[in-house]
Amino acid sequence: LFFAVAFTVELLLRLCGEGCSFFSCHNPHLQKNLFDMSLVIFALIEEGIKFARSSMPNVSAMRVVRVFRLIRVIRIVRVARVFSDLRVMVSGILTSMKSLMWASILLLMMGYMFGVCVL
Repeated sequence: LFFAVAFTVELLLRLCGEGCSFFSCHNPHLQKNLFDMSLVIFALIEEGIKFARSSMPNVSAMRVVRVFRLIRVIRIVRVARVFSDLRVMVSGILTSMKSLMWASILLLMMGYMFGVCVL
């Protein structure tokens, strides 16, 4: 319920901010706006179904709700594209793990040799 309300407030703020250009064909963010709007509508429908069917759950309605939840994951993937710099940094760290492992093994071997020879 919290996320449905938060996303609805976000969408309403963007609607107020962009005004009539929210649905304009000349808006470069039209696809994103329509996608976000559909997600908010699905979230509100999901909450409505939960509220209406709280006493007697319907299996087919719950299946539809699960599909809507899966669609929400797509939003996270879309937002993840914004963090391309973060992906580059994580990719660099992951590719350097092999070198880091060998450096750690070398350091441990040197510590072991020092402990055996000196102590």
